[in-house]
Amino acid sequence: GLERLRALVPVLAALSGFDAEAIEAAVAAFCAEQGVGMGKAAQPLRVAVAGRTAGPGLGDTLAILGRDSALARIERCLERFA
Repeated sequence: GLERLRALVPVLAALSGFDAEAIEAAVAAFCAEQGVGMGKAAQPLRVAVAGRTAGPGLGDTLAILGRDSALARIERCLERFA
C-alpha cells in the first residue's frame, strides 16, 4: 500500500483541477495503468487522508481537504510508516 501511495503523490499533485471527478478519474487511470483494482490504491489513500477505511467518496474527501492538505496528509503517512 505504501508503494502505491508514494506513486500516487505525483499523480495527484499534477492534476490541473482538484475536484472530486478529476481525482477519481486520476486514481482510476492509475489503477488501470498499474493493473490493480481500485481498492488497492483507494484504501491506502483513504487511510492516509482520513485515518479510516470507510467514509464518503474518496474524490469528495480529497477535494474537500484541498490539494495541499491532502498531499501533506499523504506525506505524513508515508513518513510515519515508511
